[in-house]
Amino acid sequence: MQQPSPLRTWAIVPARGGSKGIPRKNIKPLGGKPVLQYTAEQAREAGGIERLIVSTEDAEIAAVARALGLEVPFLRPAELAQDATSTIDVILHLVEILLAEPNTVAPDLILLLQPTFPFRRAEHLQSAVRLLQENPQADSLVSVSPMPHHYSPFYAMTLEAGRVNYLFPGQQYTRRQDQTPTFYRNGVIYVTRLESLLRYRHLEGEHILSLVIEDAPSLINLDTPADWTAAEQMLTSGLLPTSG
Repeated sequence: MQQPSPLRTWAIVPARGGSKGIPRKNIKPLGGKPVLQYTAEQAREAGGIERLIVSTEDAEIAAVARALGLEVPFLRPAELAQDATSTIDVILHLVEILLAEPNTVAPDLILLLQPTFPFRRAEHLQSAVRLLQENPQADSLVSVSPMPHHYSPFYAMTLEAGRVNYLFPGQQYTRRQDQTPTFYRNGVIYVTRLESLLRYRHLEGEHILSLVIEDAPSLINLDTPADWTAAEQMLTSGLLPTSG
């Protein structure tokens, strides 16, 4: 049986300079190399990514990215690098400019890689692209993780004058094994078909696949100083999986 042609994939790495929780975190050295380098290495190890593109408004970040061999076609406008700027606006801005350039061959997939996940694994990227290859009816894929049972939405409640009101009355299971498994979007990987991205102006579309990621290192997201400490401890723990 003939195998389908590989899907042309662009990876986009948003890396603005104005991070608040950990200043300059995208190029701050972690384990002796800038945070941005981890994502570059993951993408290269995964293979099959045609363009690895950084979107930034910051000249220093752009210089570091280019030194790492990443593509920075232009600096992002400052108005798209604010605290309230949405990721989808950043992605659409970059993609639409690149698609308008002469002789550009449009990709099939847009892979969003937030650089604040230094320990995501190349095999996760490979699995995500493969799942979309195998499911042509799907618009997108997001990585998810199991919701801890004590955070299950079936236990969620509001309080009115001290009175408990469950959001899902009658579904407060008394035994953990009776709970319907629930998951949360973890931010490690987003992949969307270009056609879906431009149609819905959204990363997900309507038919969304999932990739379950449970290993603790992959879920470390550098957002606060405590996250940074956890990443440093992970590097010295010997618990990170080796390549291959």
